Amino acid sequence: MGNAITFTVHVPVGGTYGIKVGSRTGKKSGKFQLDIDGVNQGNEQDQYSAKTSYQVFDLGTMNFPGSGDSSFTFTVTGKNPSSTGYQLLFDYIELVR
Repeated sequence: MGNAITFTVHVPVGGTYGIKVGSRTGKKSGKFQLDIDGVNQGNEQDQYSAKTSYQVFDLGTMNFPGSGDSSFTFTVTGKNPSSTGYQLLFDYIELVR
């Protein structure tokens, strides 16, 4: 727990965006918390699933004051009691204006 990965995401134009994350879920998956530029975004999410599948996590909206790069940090916060691991697998980050 506590391991994290940070992605630099370019915000093309300031404004309010919906934050969506596509990921693979499965038996070895853990829970995560996203923070954007050091501020928690949305609730803790659980990537556990009894069968391998793909899911889109809706992490709410955020207002970006202008264009530029932002740091999206995904931190492992734990695991579902049924999970055998803490693995996080992300396919994409989508900003929906």
